[in-house]
Amino acid sequence: MRPGAAEAFLTLLRTEAIVITPTIDVTLCRDPKDDMPLKVAATGRADYLVSADRDLIDDSHLKATMKAQYDVKVVTVSEFLAALEATTTSNMPHPLSR
Repeated sequence: MRPGAAEAFLTLLRTEAIVITPTIDVTLCRDPKDDMPLKVAATGRADYLVSADRDLIDDSHLKATMKAQYDVKVVTVSEFLAALEATTTSNMPHPLSR
């Protein structure tokens, strides 16, 4: 990591991040501790929930329900990067724009 990169990232995060207090109760995951990111994504109307947690990304029912009920795609980092790449090579809207 280049010098100052971590500080620059934290500055960007502080200026651009939106803090979400969950107001939607989502209880879809095998591990109840993993329901919190689902609640935040649903409440915040996220387009994507990017995770490496197998309990989230391997559960087809959870993924289908999040997409159908909240329009949130639960994906891996590589799936998210592929979606970003696909939008930069086409005329489709960027996946992070609403």
